[in-house]
Amino acid sequence: MGNFLCWFGIGLVVLPIPIGYFWVWVYRNRRSIGLPDWFSGVLAQGIISGHKISSNGADEDDYTFIIFATIISTFIVIVILYLLLWFLGFVPALLASGTSNQPSVSSAPYATATTALYVTPNTDSQNLDENVEETVQGLIHRWYDIKTEADRNISNKNLNTVLRGDFLDYQLEVITTLRNKNCYWVFANRRIRFDVFRLYNNNYATIELTVWEDADLYCNGQHDPASWTRYEPYSMRYVAEKINSTWYLTGKEVISQ
Repeated sequence: MGNFLCWFGIGLVVLPIPIGYFWVWVYRNRRSIGLPDWFSGVLAQGIISGHKISSNGADEDDYTFIIFATIISTFIVIVILYLLLWFLGFVPALLASGTSNQPSVSSAPYATATTALYVTPNTDSQNLDENVEETVQGLIHRWYDIKTEADRNISNKNLNTVLRGDFLDYQLEVITTLRNKNCYWVFANRRIRFDVFRLYNNNYATIELTVWEDADLYCNGQHDPASWTRYEPYSMRYVAEKINSTWYLTGKEVISQ
């Protein structure tokens, strides 16, 4: 609603002049365009307000400034344009869908969900395992594959094979939210670029990456035009920890989207 009010305010400043002169044109040409007498009367007596000047002695009065009509007309135009753009998917939904503390469906693919990413692990420059980076990259690929299946089939299956801690709890909430709202995500054409890898010790690492993908949200069997992306990049930072000899993702943070 905040976005709507913002654009409505901008529209009230920008649009009244052209819309107002449109009504002036309509009134001046009411006979040539065949307006019924009752509508001309409404224009003259009810909607248009302002000052009048005589048209060179003619028996008609010309209206040169519009107040009320432009405000009403601007409101109608803005609402129609907003709803049209929302339907086409160019602007977010007009109203938020509820006030649940659970993750919103529309933000599920990218929402932040973690404890502090940096817990100041003890950096040990000696004896670091050079194979960890490859292991963590493989973990990232498995996570996105499992996430794609989970968000499409609304299934918790295999999430605990790649996630632990608050990150796992958050992702379970995402699945619950999708299930409760009868929604699911479809992801396609994904490409991952690994940007920065930091190994603090042989049990703790962070990795930054950029992802390109197509994402479509479906709710109650219908495509949600306000919640889709087409191969637009977003950047993430993940925490990977080795727990009982196995690497898991335990946190994530959205860098940009």
